[in-house]
Amino acid sequence: VFHGRIYHRHSGAFAKGEGKMPAKSEKYLSAAGRRAAVEMMGRAAPERIEATFAKRAREVDESWARISMNFVINGMYSRGVLPTGVRELCAVAALTAICREAELESHIRIALRSNRAEHVREAILQMAVYAGVPAAHDGFRLFQKVMAEPEFAGKAKTRPLRRRPAQRGAEPAP
Repeated sequence: VFHGRIYHRHSGAFAKGEGKMPAKSEKYLSAAGRRAAVEMMGRAAPERIEATFAKRAREVDESWARISMNFVINGMYSRGVLPTGVRELCAVAALTAICREAELESHIRIALRSNRAEHVREAILQMAVYAGVPAAHDGFRLFQKVMAEPEFAGKAKTRPLRRRPAQRGAEPAP
C-alpha cells in the first residue's frame, strides 16, 4: 500500500480505482469480527474494539490498524475452527510462555468467560514445563489478580482437577 493505494509488486502498477484504503470513518470490525468480539468479551466489546483500533490508527497508522484488525479479530478469531474457549486456553498458554503480561491478563479474563477456572489455571501451570517455573508463577499471579475481580469472584473456588491414576502402557483417557 502506497499513499492509500494498492501497489501490485509483480506488475509494477497501482490498482485502477479499486483497493483504496477504507475511509477513516468506516468501521474496523467485519460482521464476523463483531460476532467473535461479542462472544469473547460481551455486548459492549465491538464499540470498545472500534475505539481501540481508531486510537491505534491515530497513534500509529491507519493501514496498520486495519491490517492488525483484519488478521486478528476479523481473521483468526473469526475462523470458527476452534471454539472460543479452546482458542483462549491456547492464547493463555502462549502468552504465559512468552511472558506478555498485559495481553495475558486480558486473555485470562476472556478465557474465564468460556472455561472453568481450574482449566485456565492448569493451562498456565502447564507452561512451567515449556517456559519454566518463573513464567508459570508470573502467569499464576495474574490469574489470582483476575480471579479477585468482582466479575470472577463466583468462579474463585477452583479445586484441583481429579487426577486419573497413571497406568503403565495405558493410553490417556479422552
